[in-house]
Amino acid sequence: MVLASWVRLRIRRARALSALRASAIALPAGESSPATEARVRWAVNVVGRRIPLARNCLVRAMVARSLLRRRGYTSRVVVGVARASEGRLTAHAWVENPTGELVVGGHEAGSYTPLACKDLESA
Repeated sequence: MVLASWVRLRIRRARALSALRASAIALPAGESSPATEARVRWAVNVVGRRIPLARNCLVRAMVARSLLRRRGYTSRVVVGVARASEGRLTAHAWVENPTGELVVGGHEAGSYTPLACKDLESA
């Protein structure tokens, strides 16, 4: 029972990583930035649904930034905080392109106050 679950998880992980690699390799260097951003968003979401560790917004943001950087596009990872209704702090990470448009993790970004940014040009 445990072995079968482990095998299924390994197969799902391998398929997700294969899809991510295929999408990263298939992106032509001359493609427009919005199309590339959409493909990176798709790849990050596909892998995030299949690999438990990739469901974390910070992991997704760092992966998206790496994929964009690989294609020659600059972006930045932003970490923001907000106070939840119970009074505790919550945090969220997202990726912005140079014009400030949200690439990954943006659906929740409006309710967070930016706390730290990983600059556009720094490694």
